[in-house]
Amino acid sequence: MLAVFNHKGGTGKTTSAVSVAAGLALAGKRVLLVDTDAQGNVAVSLGATSERSLYHVLVMGLGIQQAVKSVRENLDL
Repeated sequence: MLAVFNHKGGTGKTTSAVSVAAGLALAGKRVLLVDTDAQGNVAVSLGATSERSLYHVLVMGLGIQQAVKSVRENLDL
């Protein structure tokens, strides 16, 4: 497990997380990238849209598998 975390904005968290996740996926590793930021910029960075989010899992009780979306080979959000 790998986490990219910092309270300060503008530090490159999203860019770093997406780049590392994409690189691991290209290397054949299965990656689940979880964006805990309410702005959802990880999905935007990967050109993904979804009606379900981490909010639906944590607050509304949606099953994790129902919220996961495949965006690239070996890379899920």
